[in-house]
Amino acid sequence: MLGATLVRAQGIPEPVSRRAAGAAVVVRPPAGAAGATVAGCLIRKDGTTGYVLTLDVAVGLAAEVDVVLGAGTPGARTVKGEVIAVDPGRGLATVALRNVEGLPEPAPVAGKHELRETESVYVAGFPGLESAAIGAPPPVRVLAAHVASFRRDDQGTLVATQIAGDVQSGDAGAPLLDKAGRVVGVIAARVPGTQTVFALPSDSIQAMLLGDWVRLELVSEAPQAARGRVRVSLSTISGAETLRSVAVAWGRSDRCVGPREPARPDKDGVQGKAYAACRELALRRKDANWEGTFELERLKPTELQTRVLIQFKLADGGGKSRWSAPTEVRVRFEDGAVAALEGPVPPRTGVVQPAAGQAGVGGLAPFRLPATARETGRIPRQAVFARIALAPGGDRLYALDLSEARILNVRTDEFRVEEEREVAPQVTAMTLAPAGGALWICGRRPDMAKNGAGRWAGFVQKFALPGLTPGDPIPIDVAGLDLVATDADLVVVAGEADVVLVDGRRREVIGSGRTPTAVLALDPAQGWVYGIDPQRREFAEGPIGGFRPQFSTLKRVASPVGGTGADLAVSTGGLWLLGTGGSAVSLVAEHGKARIERTIDPVLSFAAVPGHLAVVGCDFDGTLSVLDAITLESLGRVPCGVALRQFVVDGGRRRVYGQALRTPIPAAGREAFQRKPGPRLADLVAIALEER
Repeated sequence: MLGATLVRAQGIPEPVSRRAAGAAVVVRPPAGAAGATVAGCLIRKDGTTGYVLTLDVAVGLAAEVDVVLGAGTPGARTVKGEVIAVDPGRGLATVALRNVEGLPEPAPVAGKHELRETESVYVAGFPGLESAAIGAPPPVRVLAAHVASFRRDDQGTLVATQIAGDVQSGDAGAPLLDKAGRVVGVIAARVPGTQTVFALPSDSIQAMLLGDWVRLELVSEAPQAARGRVRVSLSTISGAETLRSVAVAWGRSDRCVGPREPARPDKDGVQGKAYAACRELALRRKDANWEGTFELERLKPTELQTRVLIQFKLADGGGKSRWSAPTEVRVRFEDGAVAALEGPVPPRTGVVQPAAGQAGVGGLAPFRLPATARETGRIPRQAVFARIALAPGGDRLYALDLSEARILNVRTDEFRVEEEREVAPQVTAMTLAPAGGALWICGRRPDMAKNGAGRWAGFVQKFALPGLTPGDPIPIDVAGLDLVATDADLVVVAGEADVVLVDGRRREVIGSGRTPTAVLALDPAQGWVYGIDPQRREFAEGPIGGFRPQFSTLKRVASPVGGTGADLAVSTGGLWLLGTGGSAVSLVAEHGKARIERTIDPVLSFAAVPGHLAVVGCDFDGTLSVLDAITLESLGRVPCGVALRQFVVDGGRRRVYGQALRTPIPAAGREAFQRKPGPRLADLVAIALEER
């Protein structure tokens, strides 16, 4: 049976042969995307979800890759993989395979480095893969090799394992296995004309995976009048056996947040304990999970549910520990109630200045300047659009047409309107939940009780995706001008003088504050909301939504941003916040402070590039400017032929989708437009960013 699935030499241990047959995979960038075809390894599966370890060169700038399972066999199949982590500093990437039936047996990652010089190791790769990058890949080959030496840096940290063996270029990204079939390295480089090969050691793999988890489950047990017990169960990407210990920090969201929390990662991107008041509990290993039970206080016997802050401290086999990013779970006080989250947690958000020659920072990739930008599709709508949003994965675009009070559901591959959904004519804004799955709108309506005084109230409404299935409108006391969703069921709505927090599941307002901020932006990883008051030309920021549903700490900071056309965007990692009113202004998003860093003028519109260290601006003459998101230095300019009033960037597919003005703005009229932009008729366009 094994002979039909792999090529192996004599003397290969059975665990190695068995695991290599299924765990070794081929990873390819999607058609037309930058990246290299290399080997990879399935290191974990959880039902129909699998996790593949490979080299970062395989994913390039893409958000999605193709993964070939069972390469070179009659049962070979190609599935889509979601890029969930990239570590350019170590040269590694992790890809998630979701909803894939019949996943093969994975090869787990070894814990602490235990290899010795001259020890036998095994490479499960695909010789000849480089010549079959487009066609069917060859079958996996298992090769016996041995450890030659270990390479360490000036601090004594192991950075590479040197092995000797007949490794070929098609083995790049292949797992290095020990005799038990565990992954002890990843093939990274070969000295041409020799049998000297370097592999990234298991220590580097564990350092990348440490702090990421795949599933968290909280189960309520025997709730009592004053408190209830909650059983926590955690599973990690690398597996329970690779960790020395796991502890959980937990607490009620409304009791554990201080004025300066959550604590952000340090300058090196390392997350510490986010909430000092959270209690800690050591978990016990049980099979493939880490489990424990804590007691959760109820504020009153009639309380049905609460929000719980959760953070994990994980120690690897060598005793080195790291805190995961904090998250929040809604727990119900009823026996057997289950709250579960699929991981990994939001990526570590510390973004630091890249060192010279470094490819990226904190798991984020740089964005290369395109050689050309050309229009590839147009929907001639001649409408006034309030907002556009790109779904995770980039396959759908949603646009709010204010002219006809409709939401457009656009397929980006064919760039056509697949569905239109009529909405209330008083609609003002639209937002997409960070993880997709739900779209929200807000609007205003006359307050019949106070209409004589010219007062307005408002509403919010949720639409389930991808089919735009509408829920019932939820009335609110403020006239909604803008909104952001912190998750599928929690939205922050800005009015003329108030900000409110709406729980969509409970269909009620659960927080409010006197903070006039008519334009909002969200940093979902940190649960932090930013706002601009265009009239007062002030900037507000504060913890909100997922971590703290109160608004008392929102503060206003004098800022030159504003004007009728004010807008906001938070760049990936939450380090840079940008505002515009005809000119773009950068702000360092330091909680508790906000200072102007640099003004860029003129810019008609701009957008952060998700997953990349870049911001793209569009000038009045239809020229795209690419900026480094950390330094805001220009990376170059390229004409696109249309003036975009608002747009979004798909960094993985290198596409721009936006509102193209039907009537250009002449140079003589730009100063007046900056003072009072006003609505303009536009079409929807798709623009391809093409490399040389």
